Amino acid sequence: MYITCPNCKTQFIVTSNQIGINGRRVKCSKCKHLWYQKLDYNTSKLNDFKDKINTEAIKTPIKNHYNTNVPVILPLKKKYKIFPILWSSFIIFCLVILLIDSFKFLGKYDQLKIEEINIGKYRNMGGMKIFYKLSNESDYLITNPIIKVRVIDANHHTLGEYASITKLRTKIYAKQAIYLELNIEKIPVTAKYIDITICNRLGLLFK
Repeated sequence: MYITCPNCKTQFIVTSNQIGINGRRVKCSKCKHLWYQKLDYNTSKLNDFKDKINTEAIKTPIKNHYNTNVPVILPLKKKYKIFPILWSSFIIFCLVILLIDSFKFLGKYDQLKIEEINIGKYRNMGGMKIFYKLSNESDYLITNPIIKVRVIDANHHTLGEYASITKLRTKIYAKQAIYLELNIEKIPVTAKYIDITICNRLGLLFK
């Protein structure tokens, strides 16, 4: 098949395989014009030229009344999917932050202790109010602990999990304790036990 430069009207001999089904970018070797050439199934074949041209015409410029030459076939432009790359980078960044938080948690919150747990009714028969004492046995200030409560049935299966970030401004000074409460609605009727633990943000994400 042959193609024509839109700028200088110079014709070039190419093969269908060089252009491809989806087309590709080409560059005129005469005027250096760039354009996107699509495959035209209606173009004349090489055998339709009055002066038959052999396959060497693909490599060597040919001078005839068609003024045929050889174009510069540019490499296919790679398509980069930006959104998946950015999304993956965001997920990796969040995981790194959570892992850093986990390491801080291991060395910081292991001195907290939950004591004096009491349970009462909350609003209606399906609700529960949990009162507990949170003690800081360390020599430093601890802020914003995350408390996770699991509701368990008689077979020790977890029926639900509830988290309390203790009002986001909780401060527990060294060797001191505070009293907190957590309200839970719609407790399953098959609930038998509750489990109260101290967790970090990574634990909340994969709970």
